[in-house]
Amino acid sequence: MLLGALACLPAAACELSVRWSDDPPYAYRDKAGQITGIDVDFAVEALQRMGCKARLVELVWARALVDLRDGRLDALPGTLRRPEREAYAWFAQPRGSNRNVLFARVEAIKRWPALKHLKDLPDSGFRLGAEIGASYAPEFKQLLEHPRFGPTVQMVSTRHSLIHMARLGRIDGYVVDERLGLYELKNENLEEQIRPTAVIASTESDMVAFSRKTVNKDLVERFDAATAALVREGRYTAILKRHGALAR
Repeated sequence: MLLGALACLPAAACELSVRWSDDPPYAYRDKAGQITGIDVDFAVEALQRMGCKARLVELVWARALVDLRDGRLDALPGTLRRPEREAYAWFAQPRGSNRNVLFARVEAIKRWPALKHLKDLPDSGFRLGAEIGASYAPEFKQLLEHPRFGPTVQMVSTRHSLIHMARLGRIDGYVVDERLGLYELKNENLEEQIRPTAVIASTESDMVAFSRKTVNKDLVERFDAATAALVREGRYTAILKRHGALAR
């Protein structure tokens, strides 16, 4: 798809590929097998208001970033704005609030009760797990570059592996979106084994990123207008309620 082509096509031909992965409550398959979730429903409804169709593509996070950069993916919801990503992506306006929090095994919380910041992790002996390609906070990159701590961080290709690694005691904790982390612990019946800590990695709002190779600025501005209307009309709050995640 060529740059600017979407803006020139009739509404019926406007179709964007939108990434999803099994990350409830943001994206998942319901009991009927339909792909749904906070990010999915919000993006699909906004695109529908623009006369566009969302073609949902299941991708792991690291692959999604590469495909967005190379123009094989049009839209990537749930993305934090980073200078290196701005080189290949437009960013829509944020419409929600998010916190990335360190979740840890109960045993680890008792062992390191004084942990308050990510910068406290090096030299502590804490075994951290992380998803390849994820950007949890500006200082997280510094952690990975730490000569002693960085090499000890256990990197995985899918975030789902982290909660199970913590359950098995292979890592002490991991950073994840707070809403998502709490949802997973409840769903996996692990609320007594793993809990959120006082370490807040980031309060940045994530956004929908659009590939600069396939989408032009005008379409992003139209998307912003559509999402602003959804928030103003209470549709965003309704979506959060539908998936058991009330707006903070």
